[in-house]
Amino acid sequence: MSFGKTLLEAADHSRNLNYCPICSELGEESLMAISHIATERTFEKGEFLMTEGEKCSGFFLTLSGKVRVYKSSPNGKEKVLLMAEKGMTFGEDGLFGKGTFLEMAVAVSQAKVLQIPRESFMKILKNNPELSIQLMESLATWIRRLSSSVEDEVFLSASDKAARYLLDLYQLNKSNRFMLPAKKKEIADQLGLAPETLSRAFHNFLEDGIIDIQKREIEILDLEQLKGLSNL
Repeated sequence: MSFGKTLLEAADHSRNLNYCPICSELGEESLMAISHIATERTFEKGEFLMTEGEKCSGFFLTLSGKVRVYKSSPNGKEKVLLMAEKGMTFGEDGLFGKGTFLEMAVAVSQAKVLQIPRESFMKILKNNPELSIQLMESLATWIRRLSSSVEDEVFLSASDKAARYLLDLYQLNKSNRFMLPAKKKEIADQLGLAPETLSRAFHNFLEDGIIDIQKREIEILDLEQLKGLSNL
């Protein structure tokens, strides 16, 4: 793990903060104030950025690479909450309450992040109502994401989850042909499925003529049938 400079790179940090949902609508003065307290850090693959129950040192903005944010049960079972890529934040929920992280976060690949320290950020927050509102919106997004995750876990079958995932990629890419953004195991973890279960769902779609698969490239052949399988 390596630490970047803070003050000397404040201008770069300010530009990076424009990607951050919490900070994107702030004025230049507020952005610079946050950029001066932010620290750029690099984590290697497999390195933990935060652990559940650890004192919250601040929240993170992903600059590059990918970070898996997840909950872990005592028996070792994991539930992926977010695959954080460029522009995504995580760890905000630890800013409040007991001030401890509620999830685990580990680098899936080498990942560069900005860490915004808790105490300094809270001081800025007290004097910036716009930032307070945007932080609440960010936390509300987390709540919606968790609520949706619980609903998916309870009500959707493996086929439903796989179909919804492909539809999300279709909408994101605005094309019926796209590349899977991660390895199947990572996708399966994100959907709460075993890798072989996800592969079986994709194979069934292939056999039914709904999609075509060439390694990691997916082509949707029957969009309406895929929508029907997603239960949307």
